[in-house]
Amino acid sequence: MTAECEKNKNLVFNAALAIYKSVLEIATEPAAIQEISGHLGAAGFYQEALDLLLPRFVPERDGPTAALNLLHCCEDAGDFDAGLQLVQQLKPLDWPCFGPLLESFESIFSDDFYRQKKNPGRGH
Repeated sequence: MTAECEKNKNLVFNAALAIYKSVLEIATEPAAIQEISGHLGAAGFYQEALDLLLPRFVPERDGPTAALNLLHCCEDAGDFDAGLQLVQQLKPLDWPCFGPLLESFESIFSDDFYRQKKNPGRGH
């Protein structure tokens, strides 16, 4: 990617981030975190999605789709500690059909081999 493309990408991201932050300030719909996490994740901004949304995420309000988006962001960002913490936060909710997904994510986030593969510079 050229320097000019990278600069434009950063400008667009920063503008989107400012909009997302203002939406989150006034949002009353639980779909806000779901939508924003989906958009940022689809654009490859996994860690940025986590930084912006995990502190605001309330599972009972935001629901399983937002939770799933955030779990995928944890996996794609390689933030396995945040992923494990999120799994533990979600387990007591006992959402229908969500148990096997949580078990799968917990296995991924706990697996030392997978952690090393995703984060080769960490763990020693």
